Amino acid sequence: MKRRMLCIGMVWIVLTLWPLFTVQSETRVWPAGTGVIVHPDGYILTASHVINHVSRIVVVTPGEVRVPATIVSLDEGQDLALLKVQTIGLFDAPLGYAGTVRLDQQIFAVGFPFGLREVSVTRGRITAVRTKGAQPVFQIDAAINPGNSGGPLFNSKGEVVGIITNKFRHPSGISPEGMGFARPISFATPLLANIPNFDFTGIGQRGMLPLTEEENARLVDDIARVTVRIETGRLPLPSTIAEGRAPKEQPAESHPSETGEGSQASRDRTPEESEKSEGLTSVNTALKQLQQEELARLAEQGIHVPKGMVLIPGGTFRRGADDGLPDTRPMRSLHVSSFWIDQYEVTNKQYNHCVQSGVCSPPQDPEAF
Repeated sequence: MKRRMLCIGMVWIVLTLWPLFTVQSETRVWPAGTGVIVHPDGYILTASHVINHVSRIVVVTPGEVRVPATIVSLDEGQDLALLKVQTIGLFDAPLGYAGTVRLDQQIFAVGFPFGLREVSVTRGRITAVRTKGAQPVFQIDAAINPGNSGGPLFNSKGEVVGIITNKFRHPSGISPEGMGFARPISFATPLLANIPNFDFTGIGQRGMLPLTEEENARLVDDIARVTVRIETGRLPLPSTIAEGRAPKEQPAESHPSETGEGSQASRDRTPEESEKSEGLTSVNTALKQLQQEELARLAEQGIHVPKGMVLIPGGTFRRGADDGLPDTRPMRSLHVSSFWIDQYEVTNKQYNHCVQSGVCSPPQDPEAF
């Protein structure tokens, strides 16, 4: 009798708690790295590998306020990413000149080591300024670990001069203990350009003046309040076309005025094919409208279409596929600002002219021209 009652009790507990575990498995996010607030409107700079291959990003601001984040821009080559959160009351970090960083200079490495909830500020020094090769970095001796990835590197004036990265490795393949690396903040300039009305003239201004005693006393507190924890997770993503999947390529359609088969083909369409065709037409019409509105806005600022180029209006889109190749998973939302693109591909002659003018680098293969 006791054994029977015990079995019934265990079954009741499992049935009662099972929904909690299943919901948690779908919504749980895990500590992934660190970020720094670079604009009070909610723009956050971090390392791109922190938010790569995830479908949900949560930023935990000082005070343990949790806010979902979207990706504004990525530079995976430099291991940098710009995020955006919708919140108010944020303090932003002043940015410094990476070019003023010197060997043996004192720095502060900030982050959430081992995924802890408490921010850590570690003092250290610049042990090497590596400017050779394709990936210039600052080498530091501050104690850091993967939880610091994407965290800011401050100078003694409280200016961000770098973003901590793990994309760089020691030539031997083994990173000695106490050796860390940070990407110079100057490499984040293209990402910061996506922030509306970002004040580039303010970069390095704080370093030009000596800190007052009061500013020096609260330096660590100021550093901590602009540093955020980043948590990521994987969630089920919608798979329908309406919710972000790229529609299958549609066959080209003939215009009724060009061939007599056009009207007949329209009549022979299934309801599903007609609905897809109408949907594509609606999307194209909306995109053209956005393009015209953006062109009108630029014209008011005195900016006109460069010769041979067209405007691609900015917006949010889904990149990747959950059922695609490993480097395409998972699907996630990205925001791209408006940009110009050449209507035709660049010719060898045009690129050669760019090289001769000193703007472009010559190709590795000199016979390319």
